[in-house]
Amino acid sequence: MELDLCRVDYTIIGLTSKNCMKLLPPAHLKEPQKVAVADRDGILQVFSIKKEDISLTFKTLPGPEISSLELAGALGRLISLIACEGRMVRVLEHGRVTISMEVDSAPTVLYILEQDEEKTVLFGTVDGRVGILDVKNLQGFERWLIGNNTNVSSISCIDSYDLTGDGNNNLIVGKQDGNIEIYNINIADQNDTSFLIFLFNCNESVTAIQCGILTNGGFDEVLVSTYTGRIFGLTTEKIEKNIEKNSQGENFIHSIDTANKITKLRNEIEDMQRKVTKEREKYQSSTQSFFDEFSAIPLLSVNDSFILDKGSATYTLAIEVPTAIDNILLQSNVVLDLLDVEKNSAVVSYSECSPSSGNALLVTYRCQMNTNRLEIKIRTIEGQGGVLQAYITPLVQPKCSRVRRYKIKPLSHHFRIHNAENSGNANTLNIKGKFSLAEMHTWIFKAVPEVPEKPQSSVPNETNNILFKSAFLGTFLQCSYA
Repeated sequence: MELDLCRVDYTIIGLTSKNCMKLLPPAHLKEPQKVAVADRDGILQVFSIKKEDISLTFKTLPGPEISSLELAGALGRLISLIACEGRMVRVLEHGRVTISMEVDSAPTVLYILEQDEEKTVLFGTVDGRVGILDVKNLQGFERWLIGNNTNVSSISCIDSYDLTGDGNNNLIVGKQDGNIEIYNINIADQNDTSFLIFLFNCNESVTAIQCGILTNGGFDEVLVSTYTGRIFGLTTEKIEKNIEKNSQGENFIHSIDTANKITKLRNEIEDMQRKVTKEREKYQSSTQSFFDEFSAIPLLSVNDSFILDKGSATYTLAIEVPTAIDNILLQSNVVLDLLDVEKNSAVVSYSECSPSSGNALLVTYRCQMNTNRLEIKIRTIEGQGGVLQAYITPLVQPKCSRVRRYKIKPLSHHFRIHNAENSGNANTLNIKGKFSLAEMHTWIFKAVPEVPEKPQSSVPNETNNILFKSAFLGTFLQCSYA
């Protein structure tokens, strides 16, 4: 690692969605910027940071959920790019699709990189890669800028900024597993390899990243927002701890400023603990009374994903909630293999099951204290289709649970591709009969993942073609129907 950044925590807001935070442009160079951030409670607020304290400029009342936040767009002729789950990026002009660009993996985020007065369109993928699109010449996918051989977590946000001070923008990537990665890149030279210069994990999903200057010191900073609403910075400023041992080597001597900050924080924590304890006791007594009082069940928001890892032919189930998880119960009507995950510290308990009764899998994950995110590796067995159900129980009172369902397709190891290698050997199955195009498409939709709900073309006598590849065997599947 060549870049040294220090974390500074600023504030906590409500749950956030992707692309929920922006830095307002400064009036002058090296001037502190204001932060605009929105959450799922419908609150939009603008604040600045002065001596690590929040100075609120503007704040709205709660309202409908805010799912995205954008600054005013550029003036002139507008071209829209749409990232599609079917491994396509489409160009939209005047409400019509003018070009469809095929990519190797499902895109999750689009970003325009500006360097030396040139604009380059980048896209992040569900398997943690960053690619380049040639939109100017309408050539579509150009090349991969950042590959990924180990961490298959989905990319949720991208930004660029000159953090190293060499005149070239670095690429900053935020991922669903909490990783914040900074790369040295060279867009102009296709043979120049991008390399990682900084890595930090915040243990929860990253929803937005913005780079700029937040304090009067003029230090560059990476501002980060997370799923649970934590707003913190990774600053280039050297934060000295100013701690020395005494002559006996036992106690620590702090500076006056540091000691005052520690005392203030301790007092705030103790005050909050007293308030929480008082409210908890009040709530517990109300739920156990004999009077007609109500016990409210909190609404549990769940941020989850169920993604195929093509390299290992396994599915990664990621579950994240804003509060601590007590346990997660997995139940399925088809046989599934659960694999070990290195960063998963939960205690696993298996129960005896009877596939004939609809319970082929029954497993409980008991989480450690203060765990709000869990990843589980699952290997499916092709030929068997069913449903995987996850019962998520948070560590709150009264006890409640939230259930999430994930479909297991019979051909679950297959993923969508655009071009198949011609090996010359193939098995063909022809089906003819009096059924509609919609019925044929529904059969494919229920059998294979990554199939859109509607056929691409509904024109009579025009053939629809969908290609797939098996992550387990490497074989190809082509579906042609009309």
